[in-house]
Amino acid sequence: MTVRDLAKDIAMAMDMLKIKNADILGVSQGGMIAQYIAIDRPDLVHKLVLAVTLSRNNDTVKEVVSNWIKITEKGNIKELILDMSEKMYSDLYLKKYRLFIPILTILQKSKDIKRFIILAKSCLTCNAYEELDKIKCPVFVIG
Repeated sequence: MTVRDLAKDIAMAMDMLKIKNADILGVSQGGMIAQYIAIDRPDLVHKLVLAVTLSRNNDTVKEVVSNWIKITEKGNIKELILDMSEKMYSDLYLKKYRLFIPILTILQKSKDIKRFIILAKSCLTCNAYEELDKIKCPVFVIG
């Protein structure tokens, strides 16, 4: 499963629902997917908002996501949640919500773990950078 495959699936769903010319917000992996929808199916996208996402992976992203996959494959969900929290949130946010993080480990189900691995591996396939010029709609990027 690639990010582009996920974009094709969403485009197919949009076709089935007869959605055209949509304003799309893509956050994180959703932003990767949204870029490919705008590249491959410009008829579906009127405006695009991309938040905390990327168009190609750098070494840091590859290392972090690959590590999350390894941790998850070992079944160590507590370590995964803690590592993700430390990588994605500010110290101030963590200080405020650290007590709630262990609850997240309890809420995870085995099907979620399998899905996480598939989706994490797909993140590593994102490489839309060289095709960004194909996006013709207005784009607002939030870092």
